[in-house]
Amino acid sequence: MTLRHTLLFSLLALIGGFVGGLIGRPVQASAQQQLTPPVTFINSILVPDDGLKFMDKNSKVVAFMGIQGGNCMFALLNNQERPSITFAAGVGGGVNFNTVADGAQMEMISANGSTRTRFSATSFGAMFEAEASKNLLVISNTGSSSQITMPGAAGKRGIDLISGANSSSLTLNNGAGVSSLNLEGVVGGGMLTVRDGTGKVTATVGSSGVFASHLDGKTVWRAPAVGN
Repeated sequence: MTLRHTLLFSLLALIGGFVGGLIGRPVQASAQQQLTPPVTFINSILVPDDGLKFMDKNSKVVAFMGIQGGNCMFALLNNQERPSITFAAGVGGGVNFNTVADGAQMEMISANGSTRTRFSATSFGAMFEAEASKNLLVISNTGSSSQITMPGAAGKRGIDLISGANSSSLTLNNGAGVSSLNLEGVVGGGMLTVRDGTGKVTATVGSSGVFASHLDGKTVWRAPAVGN
């Protein structure tokens, strides 16, 4: 066995052991998660100065690992031996690939940890989360329903858009995160609901054209549909 094959098989074994450790360890996303998970080094491989190349039986380079600009880089090459997928480690933020419960997750984090994005897929559905200065944007899809939650001021809920099998709704919240305006559509029609600053209903308009004004939970005025 040549030195090249020895290095190749040793590196594959090392990578396999590391990935296997990640898969066997469920990780839940949280704001306190470390930028990079701790790694235990058992053996070491000395990478040549010009990098380590992975080659197929036709002597074509399919992957490369080495030091570029002072940082470690791992690249997967296409059939023209050009980098197609590149992983580079720098001094900035971090990227984590983890298994969570019955699915998987990818998380990208800024250097100071204040901004992060997460992509996750489980048997319950797929979700995208984007967090910036504690404001969280969420897009989820469960197959039977989907939802978009957009943040407002000071991390409060700003807009909620929900689409289900039999109904859909759009909710606009005030600066305190309390529902101010709600538009709901169902199989038989729709409803527009207006609320005050505390969330109490002040007016409603139904798909039949009836308008109602409310005060302290009671209907104080009601207009018939147009044409009656």
